[in-house]
Amino acid sequence: MVPVDRRRSALLVVLVTGLVLMLARPAAAAAPTNDPRSDEQWGLLDTKAPQAWAKGRGAGVSIAVVSTGIAKHEDLTAKLDAGFSGVGGDAASDASGRGTHLAGIAAATTDNSIGIAGVAPDARLLPYKAFEGNTTDGNGHIQALNKASSAKPAVVLVDVPSSYPASKRDPLRQALKVLGDSGISVVVGAQDGLSLDELPVLAVAATTSSGGQAPGTAGVGGRGVAAPGGGIISTDKDSLLPTAPDAYEERSGTGQAAAHAAGAVAILRGLGASSGQAADLLRSTARKSSGSFGAGIIDVAAAAAAYKAAPPPPPAAATTTTTKAVAKPVAGAKPKGPAATLVPPGAVASADPAGPTLATGEPAELGDGQEEAVVPPGAEEFANGPESPGAGLVVGGRERPWGTLAVGFGALFGVGTALSITFRRLADAPI
Repeated sequence: MVPVDRRRSALLVVLVTGLVLMLARPAAAAAPTNDPRSDEQWGLLDTKAPQAWAKGRGAGVSIAVVSTGIAKHEDLTAKLDAGFSGVGGDAASDASGRGTHLAGIAAATTDNSIGIAGVAPDARLLPYKAFEGNTTDGNGHIQALNKASSAKPAVVLVDVPSSYPASKRDPLRQALKVLGDSGISVVVGAQDGLSLDELPVLAVAATTSSGGQAPGTAGVGGRGVAAPGGGIISTDKDSLLPTAPDAYEERSGTGQAAAHAAGAVAILRGLGASSGQAADLLRSTARKSSGSFGAGIIDVAAAAAAYKAAPPPPPAAATTTTTKAVAKPVAGAKPKGPAATLVPPGAVASADPAGPTLATGEPAELGDGQEEAVVPPGAEEFANGPESPGAGLVVGGRERPWGTLAVGFGALFGVGTALSITFRRLADAPI
């Protein structure tokens, strides 16, 4: 028989262990926003969009939704801009709710205590109505894509129904190519029978909450990605009251997957990424998965964290301009020529070793009491002015030639020479 004290000790250990395990168990994932139905958005959490919001939320980016229009809805109306209808009627109306559902996934208003949250909550929405219901003749898509080519929204989400006519698929591919080549981010749900290979678009396959391939989705090549598309809750058009608070429904399809990817692209474009950079970031950071999911399932947080803005261009190299100073002519100055060096009375200046000369070039005779004042070497160059033009000396607000300064020095030298001669004669004179 086990003593009572030992049984009590064992029971206490079990209770304490159980309590520790309960405290250590991770809590259920909290809702990412105050929107009451955001905790139902498994796709939002699976793509890790809320973690990317610290980097960016798609501000300044417009998403054109090429589908059945976008109905007025309390979670969308505040961010709807004027759109376009390729089938007539109002683009801001949606008889089937198909386009409205996609718009909510991509960019529903967030943290407004209403409904759901969008992947890119600060992006704007443009309704581009291309068809009604679930059928199309293809013409509305072509018109909508042509309109987008001229309007140039940053992101175009293209919803292609399975009923898209085979005869219009080549024109659709051509319109998608033109759009993608223009620098617009084009996101398209992968559909059977619609080849998106080699097109400048981001093809998206649809996954389920368990990570499998959603019904109705097609595989994508190596340049495609996958995103949540099965059992997605979003804004919808209520059959009785379109703007009712409960106008939220679950839908599935490649359009829903493309809407998640379009929101992700909008976040990256808002950070400054180009169309090509945004697509490459989503491919390179995607979570690898089994199935025909191309590069993998998108991870918005990882893609945003991997984006690095291009460094600013280096400052332009400073260029030094050398300006050759040119002496300006001074009013009243004599033209350059044989210089008349100023010397004191009684001395005759000469730069010629042969002795002083007259203006005619004839040698001049020295008068009584005169001796030749020799200009120091180099002084004659300054007296005559430099061989090449140079800057003049500015005195009293007027520009003076350098020769004036040289003449002054020559004059001082001449005075000194004359005084020396005078003192020597006085010293040699008989008393």
